[in-house]
Amino acid sequence: MLALYLILAGIACTRIDTEELKGGKITVGLTFDGSGTKTVLDPSAAAFIWEKGDKIALWASPSDDVSASGLSAQPFTLVSRDGAKAFFTSTLSSSMTPGEYVYRLSYPQPQSLDGDNAIFSLPSIQDGTASGGVGIVVSDTFQSTELRALDESSPVDESLSFRARLHHILHYLRFYVPLGNDVLGEPVTRIEFSMPQAVSGDVRLNLSDGTALLSGTSSSKMVIDLDDPVQNGEFISAGIFPPASVYGEGDEMNIRVFSSHKYSDLDPINLSGRDFQAGHITSVPLKVRSAEDLYTIRFLLGSNNLGEEVQNITISFDTEAVICFEKCQTLTINKKDGSNIGVGESFEFMVSSDRADVEALSGKTATIKYESENAIVSEKITFPLLGTSQTVLPVVLNCPYLMYEDFRDIESFNNGDKHSSSNVGNKDPYYIPSGWGFARAGGAAGKAVRLAAHRELFVNYPSRCDSPVLNCIKEGKSVDLVFSFDYSMDRQEGAAITNPELGIKVFVGWTDKSMNLVSGDTDGTYADSFELNETGGSYDVIDKVHTTVLPGMTSKKRLSIREETETAYKGNGTYWLYIDNIKVQIKK
Repeated sequence: MLALYLILAGIACTRIDTEELKGGKITVGLTFDGSGTKTVLDPSAAAFIWEKGDKIALWASPSDDVSASGLSAQPFTLVSRDGAKAFFTSTLSSSMTPGEYVYRLSYPQPQSLDGDNAIFSLPSIQDGTASGGVGIVVSDTFQSTELRALDESSPVDESLSFRARLHHILHYLRFYVPLGNDVLGEPVTRIEFSMPQAVSGDVRLNLSDGTALLSGTSSSKMVIDLDDPVQNGEFISAGIFPPASVYGEGDEMNIRVFSSHKYSDLDPINLSGRDFQAGHITSVPLKVRSAEDLYTIRFLLGSNNLGEEVQNITISFDTEAVICFEKCQTLTINKKDGSNIGVGESFEFMVSSDRADVEALSGKTATIKYESENAIVSEKITFPLLGTSQTVLPVVLNCPYLMYEDFRDIESFNNGDKHSSSNVGNKDPYYIPSGWGFARAGGAAGKAVRLAAHRELFVNYPSRCDSPVLNCIKEGKSVDLVFSFDYSMDRQEGAAITNPELGIKVFVGWTDKSMNLVSGDTDGTYADSFELNETGGSYDVIDKVHTTVLPGMTSKKRLSIREETETAYKGNGTYWLYIDNIKVQIKK
């Protein structure tokens, strides 16, 4: 049995930092002491250790002064452990009225309250450690004076310590594969089992007498989905609600056990005469006799063109898919330790034991979203087909550039790019499907684009293109970008005067204007530029590469390329800058 101490002053030999509170609020505390466990089970049970972040709930009702206010499911949080002691604190909205109170506590905190009943959720999917609130316990009622504010300079007054017995509401099953049973050939990753009576659902705890029952939606099936594979001989725990009545003749427990690539249906377990009492543990050996193939899907990060490492990946299926035995439309990939996902790393997920489920993934399309420290980018992929002898569907993922445009999806367009002696005035931008706008420009279907600066005798008519807003950069982030593109040049000049063979100047930078920018707009910041004077370029000949670094780019900015002609008072001409394979990466 655990000793429960209500702290009225401080905790000897242990520091609990308390912040200065306003508006009458006070910080109070309590400690559990005794073998470092959170509860006591029957002698055959293993200890349940307090975990960081554990929360308990405390009720207090005044014994004498009916006008005094009490506590209702007041949350207390574990702040530290010191040997066999676990220390909890809570902030009260005001001091408790001096006097005697009747207390009761529970772990975890209830999901909701209904009169004298506290409602707890007992999940049908557990992690095998009976943690995260699965171990539902309630104390006997006990009497004490009011809780007072912590004073860390004073030791605990032993005359104010109390004992309260904590009772388990659940029964615990402890599964294990016996040593030497190597039929699966791999550690256990998942267990599914069912029993004739409900084992999970909403647990309704009566605070008056400490009794409990299942209410609302319940289930007789349970899944243990392990965070890490478990070797033979190691225990896997599940908390179940005790049956309403003793199991009778013909009642059986059915179990399916999984490894990463195999599964096995075990022989049914006879339950006749068993009652699975609260606060007890039953060991369940998993005697695997045969195993079948399990179908899985494996994602491999094959490449990364973003410029910085990927933190997580989200797969959004166009239609429902079966992953880990459940229908879903999204799947998130990340590493358990929170580290980045590197090129060459792979992640494998169970699909199911039914080949039809993994075959349904073959040829399915999905949107893949890659998140890094500063950006979120996406691509659309089609899953490969599953080979007749395959049990694993391999999918290669390639993190795209922050922005990439090879113009494969454009149709031909002419927005003032043809040579003409009267091709004057500003041109509005023409937008291609990706959102790039081209003013005084043209494009060849599926190939490339060209800017078309024009020169009349006394006037220059520039051209420009601007990207969509860089909203793939996270809001509030600022990054340096590597901006590159392929280019070439050609021209056509009037014959009235000897062809002057003029060149062009190309400006590379950015703008923060989201509105339409016409060909003659000079808006933008262009820290980089280069000059060009040549012929021979075309939609099929784009043989040079320009690369620049643009600092301090944000989600509000757009990339921009402007083209101007040289000035010469010698007739007219049109000067084409061909552009293809725009690539943008984060510079680290």
